[in-house]
Amino acid sequence: MLTSHASDQLLFSCHADRRLHQRGLRPHDLDLILTFGEWVADGCLLTEKAVSNARRTLRQLGNRDALQRVDHLRNVTVIVQGNTVVTVYRADARRVRRLRAGRIGAA
Repeated sequence: MLTSHASDQLLFSCHADRRLHQRGLRPHDLDLILTFGEWVADGCLLTEKAVSNARRTLRQLGNRDALQRVDHLRNVTVIVQGNTVVTVYRADARRVRRLRAGRIGAA
């Protein structure tokens, strides 16, 4: 298990909580995304490169549970406004490009 919980300081909107459950994601998954993901203007995105870096780090830490879970989280995006998680979704290639380009409201 990771030592810091990145999602501890965040609030969840009702919408985000609903989407988290609908998409089969757990609160611990958000910790992985927020810890290892690429921060963009709208929130945080777990890119292919971020997954590779996370796998390397988790392997060194010996965290098998998170190591198995991180592949499932590829391209999951957490949209954050202020200190509130607004929504969570899996981004397709087009959305990934738009988010990385910094286009606000790309989701």
